[in-house]
Amino acid sequence: MDFNVNFKKNNKLNLQSKDLTIKSKITVGGENNLVEIDEGVSGTVLIEVSGVNNYIKLAPDIKVNGVLRIYISGCGSQITIGKDCTFQGLSRVFVHETSSILIGNDCMFSDNIFITSSDMHPIHDDSGDRINKASSIKIGDHVWLCMDARILKGVNLGKGSIVGLGAIVTSGTYQDRIILAGNPAKIVKTGISWSRK
Repeated sequence: MDFNVNFKKNNKLNLQSKDLTIKSKITVGGENNLVEIDEGVSGTVLIEVSGVNNYIKLAPDIKVNGVLRIYISGCGSQITIGKDCTFQGLSRVFVHETSSILIGNDCMFSDNIFITSSDMHPIHDDSGDRINKASSIKIGDHVWLCMDARILKGVNLGKGSIVGLGAIVTSGTYQDRIILAGNPAKIVKTGISWSRK
């Protein structure tokens, strides 16, 4: 494992897990940033932090079978991933501007997942006003993101839901226990339940 934490700038790494692979890498720059990785988090995790007063929390027993890449910047941004979540293949969780991504417990992420709370580059209208500001994301407990799913800024997914293969969820607040599919994603089924069996 490769750790590069600038402790002189009051950055902190609280690493409780003993199950990260040797390919894991954690880089914490900026100032007053905190990364917490609880017991039972396993697999390859790549974390990069910049900016000021940002926070990353990986709760207990997250299992990564592939690579979980996390990037956070801004001022007061936050990424939290709840306990018992699983990741297959490559998953990317990015906060490039001040905002947050909050992921609940017991979520299941398939391969090639992309979650971002901003467009990464500003866009302005003719008057010079910015038209694409960052917006936080919330994913409820027990949500299944199928392969190639994309969750974009301003999305709030209700618990027990499924985002289908290749779906792009562009914005909005969604009720519990639904299936979203398509590009842009739309509700195709309500009142569902799913299990890992």
